[in-house]
Amino acid sequence: MTPDLPIRLEGRTIYASQISKLEVPEAWEPYAEMPSYAQEVLNFCHQWLRGTQSFQQQTSGSTGKPKEITITREQMIASASMTARALDLQPGDRALLCLSATYIAGKMMLVRALETGMELWAVPPSSQPLNTIHETVDFMAVVPLQMKSILDSGQDQIYQLLNKMKAVIIGGAAVSTELEQLIARKVGCPVYSTYGMTETVSHVALRRLNGRNRSDYFQLLPGIEAKQDHRGCLMVRGEVSRHQWLTTNDIVEMQDALHFRWRGRADHVINSGGVKIHTEELEKKLEAAVRIIGKDRRFFVAGLEDRQLGQRVCLFIEGKEAPSEQLSNAQNWCKNELKVYERPKQFIFVPQFTQTPNGKISRSRTIGSLAKD
Repeated sequence: MTPDLPIRLEGRTIYASQISKLEVPEAWEPYAEMPSYAQEVLNFCHQWLRGTQSFQQQTSGSTGKPKEITITREQMIASASMTARALDLQPGDRALLCLSATYIAGKMMLVRALETGMELWAVPPSSQPLNTIHETVDFMAVVPLQMKSILDSGQDQIYQLLNKMKAVIIGGAAVSTELEQLIARKVGCPVYSTYGMTETVSHVALRRLNGRNRSDYFQLLPGIEAKQDHRGCLMVRGEVSRHQWLTTNDIVEMQDALHFRWRGRADHVINSGGVKIHTEELEKKLEAAVRIIGKDRRFFVAGLEDRQLGQRVCLFIEGKEAPSEQLSNAQNWCKNELKVYERPKQFIFVPQFTQTPNGKISRSRTIGSLAKD
């Protein structure tokens, strides 16, 4: 760790050595005037630099009730080291934090910078994180919405900044087919989709989305082992899991010991007339149908109880109901492009999806809220 690592916050620079000397972050005079995202950054950096050994972190709650888990300093250092080795992050590189430090993805950007010796630049979490950046950045982590907004901006300066980076990682949600195609077509720097969760202390595998090494398969980071359970779900272990096997609910296809293709959540599989349908794979296909109804509409597929089929495939779309002509065109697309068992039996419009605290769609609670109406 570089003792005098600079951290840029709200137009100010504070050094790691200054932070570590503070009894409490509030002792730094500008602290009280700073927005909450910046205070969160300082709070975590202060804990880390003062040697805190464990941290309480909430899971995302995207597939169930959020729970609090304990993550050790050693696990976080191991995770940061794996990422630095995989992406060749070096002391002196500049890392951009544009995610909330409340969540594990934001915290791990701070740990990577502090442990690797990267200069850290923190900006408010927003859909356009590069708008206020005028110097070269080497590494950043974003969610799909941020990357989509960056690519839709059409600003040459933003594209130049992006293409000078050593690596960009995208996590927090699945990368859509449309976004992946945009990245492959427009972005020159290496861009990776991440696989991981709070319990694995951020990501444990990366998938290249552009360039010659573009792949449909995730590659495990150095030091991570993987296998499948009886359901075909991924199990992983390494220093980040304290060398204990961690069983996920993610159904995967293993190419070999180091590579896997993610198929979807086991708890999202629909059994319709005896045919098992992986909803996330079907959602990729349905992107084109949803675009007929409206650009950038959020949607998901789920199975509802059906007397004949057991479960019927339903497409849930956020926002007001589509005009009849658009809806008819989308349904015709499904008839022409999808297999019979893949075609949504219902298009269900929901004014607003229910979300988890960190902005992920809660499928179960969204469906449950409709039942109450």
